[in-house]
Amino acid sequence: MISNSYLYFSLALLGLQLGASTPAIGAEDLIDNTSADRLSTAFQGQDPFNFSGESEETIALENLFTENPITTLTDLTEAPQSDSQPKLLAQDTLVQSTPVSQLQDIDARHWAAQALRQLSQQYQCLPSYFSEDAVISRYEFAEVLNTCLGVINQAIADVTANNVTQEELAVVQRLQEEFQAELAELNQRVDSLEDQISVLEDQQFVKRTTLFGIAEFVLLDTFGDSFNSPPGRGTGGTIPNANTTFTTGNILLDVDTKVRGRDFVRVELFYSNLPNNNRANTGTDMTWVDAIPASTDFSLNYLFYQTRYAKKGVLRVGPVGLVANHIIPDLSPTQANSRFGRRSPIYRPAVGAGFLTNYQVNDWFAVGGGYTVGGTDAEVPEEGFFSAQNRFIAQTTFTPTPKLGLALTYSHLYLDDPAPPITITGFVGSRNAQAPFGDATATSAHLLGIQGNYRINKRFGFGGWVNYGHATAEETTTIGGLPPGSNVVNNGDTADVWNWALGMTVADVFRKGNELGFLFGMPPKAVSNDFKPFEDNDSTSYHVEAYYRHRVTPRFFITPGIYAVFNPEHNDANNTLVVGLIRSFMRF
Repeated sequence: MISNSYLYFSLALLGLQLGASTPAIGAEDLIDNTSADRLSTAFQGQDPFNFSGESEETIALENLFTENPITTLTDLTEAPQSDSQPKLLAQDTLVQSTPVSQLQDIDARHWAAQALRQLSQQYQCLPSYFSEDAVISRYEFAEVLNTCLGVINQAIADVTANNVTQEELAVVQRLQEEFQAELAELNQRVDSLEDQISVLEDQQFVKRTTLFGIAEFVLLDTFGDSFNSPPGRGTGGTIPNANTTFTTGNILLDVDTKVRGRDFVRVELFYSNLPNNNRANTGTDMTWVDAIPASTDFSLNYLFYQTRYAKKGVLRVGPVGLVANHIIPDLSPTQANSRFGRRSPIYRPAVGAGFLTNYQVNDWFAVGGGYTVGGTDAEVPEEGFFSAQNRFIAQTTFTPTPKLGLALTYSHLYLDDPAPPITITGFVGSRNAQAPFGDATATSAHLLGIQGNYRINKRFGFGGWVNYGHATAEETTTIGGLPPGSNVVNNGDTADVWNWALGMTVADVFRKGNELGFLFGMPPKAVSNDFKPFEDNDSTSYHVEAYYRHRVTPRFFITPGIYAVFNPEHNDANNTLVVGLIRSFMRF
């Protein structure tokens, strides 16, 4: 029989490990990922709504009540495109890149599983699904542990005092004194959890349906002088947005309805009056703010069905708003305010209808992929589900340690949208990089990306990406605004596009839940092009960004930030553009 001293020691370590290592998760998780994978590490500053001030158990139960599926992935970005304007992005501000350590579940090799299995040999408390090869989330493991604690506590109550020695009591007393603060914190979390359960039950307006939302307010301005557009790309001149803007930013309303088990259907409506701060406002998309594009009224942003399969896989299918990095981890190093700095451009193009999936093979290896059709093409009989503006994507994600993550990504695009402009980078980078052969020329592209993220400790982390794109013109066209003899794109012309970025974050700056972030990189650049007028050969643009996210309350953040673009459009004749903004986020 296991002695009482060993029993208390084992339970204390198990409880403290689960209590100390499970971080709070935020609206991103409430909106899409109820995964207890997100309870596996301390706050890492990966999302504007990662509310580290809330108790872990509270947020986990919120996810449980929303009935969202457990997944090791991230969610919530871009809005579907329309025929009237290039609405490729949506909610990039709300996207969370998956922290490396959150990509791992509890399997038979985990020390906690082994310790609990040893205790169960004496007390027979493990359920049938806790098998040798089972892989479950940390929250599911906590439920199993809670069941075992009830059995073990009853067994302890049945043991007479004569079986407990003074030495064993001394050991227990020493453990209680040593971990007094941690044990008190665990008890406090349980008390807080009971209060939150009552609130969550009151908020459910239908037993199987959960309603929640997010609101954003933005103060924004861009500073700079004259701007020279590339040849054949329109005219330059003074930056149009000379005045500071103050907007309601974004309002999102989500309705999640449980279908069965962890399967659910999501409908999301959004409204935004935030200017994109793109080429229409400043002359270049390099100044684009990472936000939902403006909408005159509430529009449909998401409509999809999500399910789990084979215990370790997740599948999402829908006609509106599928975005690759919602399901496939992007390992973004920061929560930058700019569109370029937020994540690798390889995840952006062709947002719309289709399917996405990811499968966690084991603790350190996952595979994912999918097919999406951009804009509204899938619903148009002349275009259809296998026609213009489609994208295949595939990725392998490696997490050899809880601190290190690497991803290898391949994507193939075919863009022939009847409502231009074409973009192989998702409206990131120079005009020449986005559309190497013109805004309306049918184009295919092979994209390759390497993304990485490493967390030095609980406070410091860094990461980045390198992307390469090889684009091919799929038709012969004539480009207006260029001299005769140099204005013809030939079918088969090719172009090479590169971009890279490095980012760093510092968590809990001045206060727990705050984050300081920096990013430096080169926006997408057409380094070579058979169609010479659209080759970026005048200079190189560099993007420098900093932000500070201040946690006012667990549900309210204020984020001032600034970013500068040197040599916009990879042209040293253009003056530096500087964007300053203050953003506030509120979850309700």
